[in-house]
Order: sequence, then C-alpha cells, then structure tokens
Amino acid sequence: MPADPVQIWWIRHGESDSNAGARTASAAAPVLTERGWQQARALLQAVDRAPDLVVTSPFIRTQQSAQPLLQRFPGVRKEEWPIQEFTELSFANRNHTSGLERLPLLEEYWSRLDPDYLDGEGAETFRNLMARVEETVGRMRRLEGFTLLFGHGLFMRALLWWLLAQPERIDGAAMRRYALFHEALWIPNAAIVRMQLVEGRLFWSSPDVSHLAQIPPAPVNDAEA
Repeated sequence: MPADPVQIWWIRHGESDSNAGARTASAAAPVLTERGWQQARALLQAVDRAPDLVVTSPFIRTQQSAQPLLQRFPGVRKEEWPIQEFTELSFANRNHTSGLERLPLLEEYWSRLDPDYLDGEGAETFRNLMARVEETVGRMRRLEGFTLLFGHGLFMRALLWWLLAQPERIDGAAMRRYALFHEALWIPNAAIVRMQLVEGRLFWSSPDVSHLAQIPPAPVNDAEA
C-alpha cells in the first residue's frame, strides 16, 4: 500500500504588538498581545495529535505562538529555521516605528521593482527572500510524518507564490507578480495552511481560521510583522 502523505502545517504567528499598531524596536522585537496568546492557545483545538517536528523562526513571536502546543506535547523535536519575516527596511528606517508610519517607505520599496535593492543595514533584498524560500522548500521536501512550521505572513505568501509560479528568474517582473499575489491572498494571524507532500510535490489548502471562531476579531486591520 502507498505510504501516507507527509503532513506539513504552516501556522502564522498570533497577533503581535506590531500587528496591533504599536511602535516596535526592530523587525525581530514584536511579541504577542493578549489576543495573540488567545490565538496561540486556540491552536490546541486544531492540532489533535503530537507532531513529529515543530519549527519556528528566530523571531520571538513564532516561538511564543508555538509555546502552548509544546507544553501539551513536551517531547516533540524542535528546530529553528531561517523562515523569519521579510525585512524590506533598514534599521534606520524600521526601528521604533509603527506599521502605519512605515507604510510610505514600504510602498516606495515595492514600487522600485528591483529585486537587488538593499535599503541598508538590517534589511534584505527580494532576491535574498526568494533564496530563503527556495531553501525552505528543499527542506520541506525532506520532511517525514507530521510537521508544524510557525512562520510569518509575508514569508508564507512568498513560499506559496514560489510553489505556484516556479519562477525561472527573479527580476522586476517576478517581483511584480509576487506583489499582486501578496495583495490577493491574506493570511490572518494564527491561520493554518495545511500542506501535503506527495511524491515530491507540495499541495496546499486555503488558510483556515475555524479554530479562532470564539476569539473577538482585532479592532483594527493588522499590519505585517
């Protein structure tokens, strides 16, 4: 009989203080709000068995989001992968700002359509992001069993776009296509994107938030990060 498909669930971190509109010191600094912790605990309703592996990014908000599940399944193997959020802006332009304050600079960044543009220290290029995505897809194809990956909204959308588009070149046209995909697919905080790995191919479903039905929605539209 054929082997069961490998199950890979991507989970966006719970609401962070940056999502809620606060100024934060850096791209890595945001932490979960009380609503974010509620969302993290609600994930226990969706995960009914121990995973074989839990992966987080280096950023604390993904590690906090995984904490309730790790407390329920304390023997689970844990790894940290370079799946942190895309940082378009430099330390100088990013630090101690809110999402609303960063918006004009982000719009300027994406209007350039330059995959090699680097905003300064602490930022990365779009080409760097795509390299991290491609590396992550390669690691995913070597997984076995049931894995939970706690990630970030923009990075998750970049990965899904890469799987769909299979870009041969990372240029301005590819960056534009990604930007359109990014606008079309919203992944809410603590949403789950379920994937299956079948004969080397990754299949995915639309983001699921059914486990969050009892949590009041955020009063404002959250920003990335």
